[in-house]
Amino acid sequence: MSNNLFSQLNDDQNTPAPANDPVSTPAPAPAAAPESDPAPAAPEGNPAPTPENNPTPAPTPAPAPAPAAGFALPEEYAKDPMFANFKDLQALCKSYKATKELVGRKTIAGIDENSTPEQVTEFYEKLGAHADAAGYNNVNFSEAAPEIMRSDKIINQYREAFARCHVPEAMAKALIAEAEKSIIAGNKAEAEAAQTRFQNAVAEMQRDWGKDYKVNLNKAQVVWQKLRPDWDIMTHPLGDNIDVIRLLADIYPLIADGTMITENNGPAAAAATIEQEKQSILDNPAYWQPGPEQAKLRARMFELTERGINLRK
Repeated sequence: MSNNLFSQLNDDQNTPAPANDPVSTPAPAPAAAPESDPAPAAPEGNPAPTPENNPTPAPTPAPAPAPAAGFALPEEYAKDPMFANFKDLQALCKSYKATKELVGRKTIAGIDENSTPEQVTEFYEKLGAHADAAGYNNVNFSEAAPEIMRSDKIINQYREAFARCHVPEAMAKALIAEAEKSIIAGNKAEAEAAQTRFQNAVAEMQRDWGKDYKVNLNKAQVVWQKLRPDWDIMTHPLGDNIDVIRLLADIYPLIADGTMITENNGPAAAAATIEQEKQSILDNPAYWQPGPEQAKLRARMFELTERGINLRK
């Protein structure tokens, strides 16, 4: 037998039923009902009754329950329709108990457009709202929220809004939790989208540059270090900007000096020039004396050293 449900169904249909199977054995035909005597004919002049000449009488309403024996309301209440259902002492006691429970239950008076500010404040305070932002000090974002959302400035803006709008504390906590979930989900989606865009841009750049991809990246890094040695290409936001990287690689020939590889200056010549300039910096007394000039020379020394390392790769 197949494991398929529909195959099993077909197998069952193709299997003959047992002899005593009530499904396969036809049931005996029912006996013919005995012929009944015909209804007597109506006397002449008296037509047979029909709904038109013999309508069904309307049902008689049930009489109201009679008062229990020995139970009687005072005359001033007995004729009042409000007490019409009290026919015994049990019914009266039951109604009285329900009324007492309702009256004893804690209720909150409503407010309308004529309510005073004090009445409005009191009404919402009974619901769990607070009169000022300080009352919502227990309303916070969790550690999972972005750091900026957990700052005092941001959370206080939420608390002030809750106080201004009379939001009960329990509801304020729920709103903060929902906002946090939305922010985290949005940041995750944005990061994933940015990563996808970056990967697509890198793939496009690799297609455009082909075998010169790494060479052009090195050119872009050299130009970066030459123009802004105080910016760390590894951590600066522009270091991941594909358009900036393309631009830096394009302007490389315009700012290249003897320490950089060009069509007329090969790796060996560039390396020799680098070593010469490094030695001249070491021979400069300003390199060893604290001051503005020393900072510039040390930055240039770092740039040349990095350039020399890249040439040997």
